[in-house]
Amino acid sequence: MEQNSDTNAPTVPVAENNKQNGGNGLRIATVIACIVAVCGIGLGVYGIM
Repeated sequence: MEQNSDTNAPTVPVAENNKQNGGNGLRIATVIACIVAVCGIGLGVYGIM
C-alpha cells in the first residue's frame, strides 16, 4: 500500500521548548553527585595509601 504524502495541509514545525522550568534541580543534583563521587575516589585513594 502506498500512502499519499502529497496533501495540501500546511506543515507547521514543532517549536522546541529550550527553557525548562525544572532544569535547575537536575543540574544541582548532578553537581552534588559529581562532588560526592570525587570525594569517594579521594577517600579510596587515601585508604589504599
